[in-house]
Amino acid sequence: MTKQTQGLTRNISRRAALKGLSATGAVALCTPFIGKAEAATLELRGLIWEPYNQRDMVKAFEKEHGVKVSFSYFDGNAEAFNQFRSGGTKDFDMVMADGHWPKTYFENELTQPLDSAKLPNLANVFEGFQPPQSPLHMVGDTRIAAPNCWGGIDVIYNKSMMSDEDAHTMWALFNPDYAGKLTTMARYEETIAWAGILVANELGTINDARPDGKAFNPYVLTDEELVRCTEILIEQKKLLLTRYQDLDMMTRLLKTRQVAAGPGGTLSYAPLYYDFVDGKQDWEPGYALDSKEGGLAWIDTWLISSGVEHDEVLEVAHKWIDTFLTKENMANIVKETGFSSTVDCREHLSDLEIGATLMDQTDAMASKYMFDTPSSPEAWEKVWSTVEAS
Repeated sequence: MTKQTQGLTRNISRRAALKGLSATGAVALCTPFIGKAEAATLELRGLIWEPYNQRDMVKAFEKEHGVKVSFSYFDGNAEAFNQFRSGGTKDFDMVMADGHWPKTYFENELTQPLDSAKLPNLANVFEGFQPPQSPLHMVGDTRIAAPNCWGGIDVIYNKSMMSDEDAHTMWALFNPDYAGKLTTMARYEETIAWAGILVANELGTINDARPDGKAFNPYVLTDEELVRCTEILIEQKKLLLTRYQDLDMMTRLLKTRQVAAGPGGTLSYAPLYYDFVDGKQDWEPGYALDSKEGGLAWIDTWLISSGVEHDEVLEVAHKWIDTFLTKENMANIVKETGFSSTVDCREHLSDLEIGATLMDQTDAMASKYMFDTPSSPEAWEKVWSTVEAS
């Protein structure tokens, strides 16, 4: 096993949509909280995805700033949001979120603006993740979140079983030429959103005026688009070997050549890539990050709780985010988690690590649609029920 591979073989807990692919996950509190008045030293408390609790980084930060950093973990954005909405602003100084959630937190007055002047390491972030190219983390001229890692859900494929041309379209997972050799997600939200991107392109509605007056979002589909999504998902069902429950299963299906392709991220792709380079696997994996239709993606961010009222806590929260965004620390995150970084830390990565985590392909993110929640859960559940019963 190479040094580069070791961090990726660990059991990494991740949001439900990426790892467990279940609808929800419980918030797990890992450390009892100490009230600021009772604490011997200042405490910085965060609600985060577990992979970002990098012990060495935490210890170094605590020593430098004379504070105690306490993290609790969650798997799903909705669970963390509900925790904040039910009083979590007093329990946590920071929270992580992706997709539309930073704006949802801010609109509900659960988080507060960030002071960009106190975050000089934002300059390390790739231009494509900065406004105006990436407006997700801004409300007008106000910065509400700081980006740190990203990932896509794209076609991962066995190059000996599927051609590059066939793979670089999201229709690859609907291609009858690969009947019985395809897999897709068991999670219906992203499966329908994937179909929604294809259907909107097929119907020519992707650039039409949308019901909500905003740009196309595959989680906000018209009745006509949902009807067509139902039709193509029923057709796809006939082509599938199985629907995978988590990305480990997705990796195994590809590894054992049971499938030619399926949707996934770097957590599935990187182990296959390393095994190919190490000579442990006789076929080359492909990752269609630049598919013709775009695709789905997420960008993890840091937010500061609206419950932070003391200047000293607000200052140290900014220092934590800025420390996190250093090139050295973000390179360690890439190595340990297998995620891709919004910070250009390639000078601290090997060519092998850059290839495995797609750190040389960040421009493709400009065409991606961010994870969201369905605008009409009832309508989407009806679509899925029809597909499952077909």
